[in-house]
Amino acid sequence: MNYLPKMFAKKFGYFSSLSLFAALGYMFGSMIVMILLVIVVSELNGLFIAPIFSGYILFVLGVMAAKFYSRKPVILTDPIAVKIASTDISNNVSKIGNSLFEWIFLFFFHFILLGAVLFLLAPLLALAFR
Repeated sequence: MNYLPKMFAKKFGYFSSLSLFAALGYMFGSMIVMILLVIVVSELNGLFIAPIFSGYILFVLGVMAAKFYSRKPVILTDPIAVKIASTDISNNVSKIGNSLFEWIFLFFFHFILLGAVLFLLAPLLALAFR
């Protein structure tokens, strides 16, 4: 279940070293390029729009996976927070929270990946059911 997100994170590893705002800037810039491509391609044939959108979704998934797997542990410096974080209950809650967060990420990743595949296949389905 981790294979595809980790593969995307490896392929888009360049974005793991960027700040969040720089990665968002790349995504925003590529969205503008995608919109311009859609305008040009829609003049040729409307069936090519869904695969372009699917490619953008795959790009966003890759950046999202790269940022997810490049997370660093939080280092607490406040004495009260350190005291609370060092207890057994806090460690157990942290483990449960991390695994829950990973499961939510994996569900979201695979759900969006399924949507990208459906967008990629949409022109074929449109041609098949004409």
